[in-house]
Amino acid sequence: MSKLFQRQWIFVFALTFLVTFGSVTTTHSQTPSSRDATISEIQSLAANDVETEIPRRTKYVIDLYGSGKTPGLSDREIGKIYDQEYSQKDKEKKQNWREVFFKNGGAVAIASVLLLMFQETIKKWVTTLATTIEKKIYNQFAGTKLFWGIALKKYHQALIDKYRELKIPFRIDRPLKMRDVYVPLKVKGSQNYDLIDAFQAVSQYKRLMVTGQPGSGKSMLLKYLTLSAAEGRLVELPSVAVFLELFRLSDGSEILPQLVKVLEREDFPHGESFLQQALEKGTILLLLDGLDEVGANGEFGQNRTLSLKPFLR
Repeated sequence: MSKLFQRQWIFVFALTFLVTFGSVTTTHSQTPSSRDATISEIQSLAANDVETEIPRRTKYVIDLYGSGKTPGLSDREIGKIYDQEYSQKDKEKKQNWREVFFKNGGAVAIASVLLLMFQETIKKWVTTLATTIEKKIYNQFAGTKLFWGIALKKYHQALIDKYRELKIPFRIDRPLKMRDVYVPLKVKGSQNYDLIDAFQAVSQYKRLMVTGQPGSGKSMLLKYLTLSAAEGRLVELPSVAVFLELFRLSDGSEILPQLVKVLEREDFPHGESFLQQALEKGTILLLLDGLDEVGANGEFGQNRTLSLKPFLR
């Protein structure tokens, strides 16, 4: 009996030990597991809030998991866990967004958007800058022989723009085209023979003086010749025509500087060398208007005399 009794007590003792320490072990193993699971849930909630762009809601999380609902976690700890995870995920999201954005050409996209927004402004600015630079270079070097070809193109275009239309006071918004309305003059020589076409006369004779009553079309003829030369329609005549109104010499200035000013007004600056060479070689059509403003002895104001001998060959 004693041995059986001893065995029973040993069994009872062993069972009691297992139950007691087993429950303690279970308690210690379950408590950290429950605490860790709650922390994980709080962190997941914070991460989800950041991902779905839900504003920070610390108080809600404390109410959800705090107030003794989670063993081993105080309300303050719960709020801290949520806030830290929320801040960390938010930082990572912003950083990832920048990386993805710039990696996929975000900077180029921004530049493209800005370019589209200010396209017209940028275009005008660039055009204005390029035009200013081009004009500055041209004005500085137009008188050099290397630039004569460019200068003549600009000069001819300026003459075309100036003379291709006739502006009439009662048709301000509807100017007439010179080529459409101009009727070539008929002229006669000093012997009063048959009339000939003015263009034929200009082509046939190197030196001509056209006389006539005021309003008979002398100035218009010279302007039409200037336009025709600029357009390349005077095949038998020099392609460069210079039209000078003689009243500009009334201040006593010499004729050559005034011819230079004519070129300058028509977008050919610094044309002295070109004019001297063209006059010497006879490759220029010199058209002088306003002989009626010259005195009987060829005199202007201040006793200045018009002399074209250096230019006539």
